[in-house]
Amino acid sequence: MRISPIATQTNYATLKNHAKSNKHSIQNKYINFQGSAYEEEVENITQSKRDNYNWFQWNLGGAEEKERQKAKKELDKKHEEDKLKRVEAEAINKVNGDRMRELQEFTRKLEEQQRKNDDLLDQYKKDHNETIAIQKEAFEAQKAAADSLKAQLADYKKLLQEQEELRVKKEQETAELIKKMEEAREKRDQKMEERFEKELQRMQKMYEEQIKAKAQQAEKVRNVEEIFKKMNEVNENKGFGRIAGYRKEKDILMNYVGSPIALEKDGQKAEVPNGILFFGPKGNGKTVFAESFAQQLDCNLIKLEDTLDPAENMRNLRMVAENAQTKFENSGIRTIIQIDEFDDFAPKGSRIVGPLKSFMDKVSKNFHCTIFATTNFPEKIDDILLRSGRFEVKVPIAPADTQNALAILKYYGKGFADSTVNFEKLAEKVTSTLPEAAFSNDRLKHVICSYAKEHNLTKMSQNDFLQSIKELGPDIKKDALELFKTQIQYVKRA
Repeated sequence: MRISPIATQTNYATLKNHAKSNKHSIQNKYINFQGSAYEEEVENITQSKRDNYNWFQWNLGGAEEKERQKAKKELDKKHEEDKLKRVEAEAINKVNGDRMRELQEFTRKLEEQQRKNDDLLDQYKKDHNETIAIQKEAFEAQKAAADSLKAQLADYKKLLQEQEELRVKKEQETAELIKKMEEAREKRDQKMEERFEKELQRMQKMYEEQIKAKAQQAEKVRNVEEIFKKMNEVNENKGFGRIAGYRKEKDILMNYVGSPIALEKDGQKAEVPNGILFFGPKGNGKTVFAESFAQQLDCNLIKLEDTLDPAENMRNLRMVAENAQTKFENSGIRTIIQIDEFDDFAPKGSRIVGPLKSFMDKVSKNFHCTIFATTNFPEKIDDILLRSGRFEVKVPIAPADTQNALAILKYYGKGFADSTVNFEKLAEKVTSTLPEAAFSNDRLKHVICSYAKEHNLTKMSQNDFLQSIKELGPDIKKDALELFKTQIQYVKRA
């Protein structure tokens, strides 16, 4: 089809006149947009897209209006996001402010407690009475715990400050990059604008990850109230204060089970393990550990006895768990279900294994309770029950090494020991039998208590202790120690 040159010229003249009219309209629009920063920014974005179209598309094809509408949507979205960020920042600042006030209050209580302890220490320094000396050591230990806690509180405050500094830096760098993007837009340098936009996204992601990491670190030490309560551990003969030594085992329980329970009590979401298994030779305090752990965290403790009937055992366990959930709903306090000799309660091949396996998968989530099982013979428990997700925390309780033996002998012997007693040498003596034999922790207690009672002694000398050790002798034989090694491997493989 051929186009007439005259028609072409006529059409071109018409379009040219229309364009002049349209240009005047555009100028009027631009003048009107000067009325507000928003409209000016819309116009700047719209005009920055001008080079993407030819003259006809831009002036006559509706491209300009189309880009203007896109610019408005883009700005509206950006303003809404900025508004949400401001609201979020205000909420975070409020939470941090509340936490700082909470921190200051507990710091004040801590310092008040320290002042009281210092006064008591000054009083005890005046008297070298042996009984007073024991109490003085207890208060010194409490002061050390207070110093440690104060350091944790300082770390918490520092983390909050670092979090805020990162947030400020993020806002500053965001503002700088947005300014550079606007400058590139004015210069109609689309590549430079896109590069700054990518840099902005990368920078914001980096700061968000850093801020999140700081927040997670702060959460680990946030529950200062619970930490504050733990200071009383040394003074009160309860919780872990009942157990001498075994710091590593206590730390495992507190880190893997205690920390999420503390968060749960604070109303936070936490994944508390379904089960804990303590195993090892008899007489080393597995049952006491279960009782002390529940007491340490102020949890309810229910002891479940073996009835020798698998069906009845399962019914009793469900009933106890349902009662535990009711208690949690009323008080927010978790229950520890203690089952001693778990190898008898759920032996290999028993009819209880199947239903117990399914029950333990969700006992923590569904009933807010944790099973604390103890056994001398973990190899008699079906390995399917020992897998992660059921017993997530599995701890071997070995006979006392020199360090633990020293702590146990001091714990029970301080009130009896005269000036000749050297507890370090006694600890070396009782552990010198390893690896052929070992003193159980219960036997170490009787080394002191039974001998003093039998001989009607209020004080014991070094020779008395040595004589008692000789008379009682180790109660864990070599075959039990060898079995313990194989039990550790069995539990690891499960």
